[in-house]
Amino acid sequence: NAAAEAVHAHFGAIDLLINNAGIAGVSKKLWECSAAEWRAVVELDLFAVFLCCRAMVPLMLPRNAGRIVNSNGATLALAPGSAAPPAFQEFYRLRLNTYAELYRSLARTPSAVAADDIVAGTELAKLTA
Repeated sequence: NAAAEAVHAHFGAIDLLINNAGIAGVSKKLWECSAAEWRAVVELDLFAVFLCCRAMVPLMLPRNAGRIVNSNGATLALAPGSAAPPAFQEFYRLRLNTYAELYRSLARTPSAVAADDIVAGTELAKLTA
């Protein structure tokens, strides 16, 4: 929250939040991962997105404007022939579903704050073409 407040104080408004952090985790089968290994991925890939949204959305709401973009490499991890480890693939399926629920929650907010998911390798290719 302190970082969000500092950015808001410096710039006077928050127009955009880009969530672009993530880790692959360990190269193991899901049932071979320790709780600590699984938690490390969840903390960064999911909980950090929640914390950033929780800090930034209240600063966007008074202006009834803002955009949240989640950069998502999950599609590449789930593509046929992907070298991503099984636990990583399972986690990214969970992440995609969790993000979908996060977007639904934000969409129910009566404002112009919008959330999008940019999937690496698809939308990114369109943006750079």
